[in-house]
Amino acid sequence: MKKSNLIIPINFAIFFILAITMSSCFTGKSVYIPKFDPLFLNAGNFMSVEYDYADSINYFVKNDGTIVQFKQLTSNKPDALFSPHLAFDNVKIPLKEIKGYLLYRRFFIRKGHKFFPRVVHGKKLNVYQEVIDGSSSSMTATGSTVNSPGFNITKYKYWIQEGEAGKLEVIDDTGDIKKKMIDCPTTYAMLDKISKETRKKILKTDYLYRVFMIYKNDCKL
Repeated sequence: MKKSNLIIPINFAIFFILAITMSSCFTGKSVYIPKFDPLFLNAGNFMSVEYDYADSINYFVKNDGTIVQFKQLTSNKPDALFSPHLAFDNVKIPLKEIKGYLLYRRFFIRKGHKFFPRVVHGKKLNVYQEVIDGSSSSMTATGSTVNSPGFNITKYKYWIQEGEAGKLEVIDDTGDIKKKMIDCPTTYAMLDKISKETRKKILKTDYLYRVFMIYKNDCKL
């Protein structure tokens, strides 16, 4: 009896995984499995990249704050095994010396060997987006990776920064944003005690982006 009872859930699990895999293959749509709070991360690309229209000149920023203008990013090899670097106008700059760079009005900040685009630019808070594409692996609820050739998974991670010099902190859920906005009653309330209706707005609209825009505008609607 014990053996037969065990076979049923195992068979069901196998059938469920195959069904999702086949569905993904036939429809061509990506399947997204969130690692953290689905309320926040299922919103996916809830913020489009914010352009800095006031800055029409390309430049990179060194760790000491020095700003150097350039015309072209001529080499982009942050993952190079030997001498990881970026080259601006054919001048190589060691990766470890670069804090970030602005190219065609889009600012990218460095985190290790990666560069993340800034999606919210404010005096008090900045937000950066990391896009992870795992076409040959899937993310389980616990964060472990499972090889599944049939899945095409896109995972988004967002990083928040206080001011221009603060450290990057991962945003796991909307609570992490709310804590940073305690000085603005309007946006704090927008993220406090989230209702079912608000949850839908976060998942399907630019609700979170508007929260940041209100905060950025000195807490004015």
